[in-house]
Amino acid sequence: MHRLHHSFSDSEIDPYGPNKGFWYSHILWIFHKKDRTDALKKVNISDIEADPIARWQSNNYVWLSLFLAFGLPMIIFEDKIQAYFYGGCFARVLVWHTTWFVNSLAHWLGDDEYSNETSAKDHFITALLTLGEGNHGFHHAFPSSYKNGVKWYQYDPTKWLIELGSLFGLCYELHHPPENEIQKARYQVGEKKLQVLSQTISWPKVPVEYMTLKDLTAAVESGRKLLVIGDKVCDVAEFEKEHPGGIALLQSMIGKDPETTKKIMNGRHTHTKAARNIMENLSVAVYKD
Repeated sequence: MHRLHHSFSDSEIDPYGPNKGFWYSHILWIFHKKDRTDALKKVNISDIEADPIARWQSNNYVWLSLFLAFGLPMIIFEDKIQAYFYGGCFARVLVWHTTWFVNSLAHWLGDDEYSNETSAKDHFITALLTLGEGNHGFHHAFPSSYKNGVKWYQYDPTKWLIELGSLFGLCYELHHPPENEIQKARYQVGEKKLQVLSQTISWPKVPVEYMTLKDLTAAVESGRKLLVIGDKVCDVAEFEKEHPGGIALLQSMIGKDPETTKKIMNGRHTHTKAARNIMENLSVAVYKD
């Protein structure tokens, strides 16, 4: 089922159906089980079937579940009633919901830093609730990695336990993608987000009018507040009160040629990209000697 979810994420075949809403992917999918025989045939689990420990666990699933859920707490704790209700029933409900959060919350809350082909996301809160599996976006991008939290500070106790086990030879053949592939995935996702963002941005139109110093002087004498920065003639009438450097600085450059403007600006704070973007929006003409 887990491999089917990965192979057909957010589709009709996906058994957990994140595309059908939060509550469906959290718990309702359990009550809407349908025959997935044909879909499951598309998933290869020969490696799991060949694992003797996995086969033993599968063959003894019922009594193992009952013993660990109810028998073990009642053996450990003296008060059998409390052991049954708190160590058994309450703990089971808690584990169920935190497990289901991997199918619901991990596909709803967070950031898709490594892959945006699916709804899987990474988030600190989900990671806390799911013992690290809330770093789900990375898991979907690189499902063969033994890590969920790829960054050193991300909460992922499973990763730490596996790494500790590897020091004693209990865990081996730890798979993890090269750093170059991780950064490549981040770059590609970021590039797609920038493309989407660029479509929402209104970019300034390139001025088609040309102005000489004579044209500039005539326009200023007629009441326009124009100044030249580089080869751009900017109208600062509506902007001068918002200028961080003050009105006086802009007024000292109104109607001046580019060389004079350059001398006035010499040694002053260099404009940031944001400031130059505003300047582009104020441009009304191209200066021509």
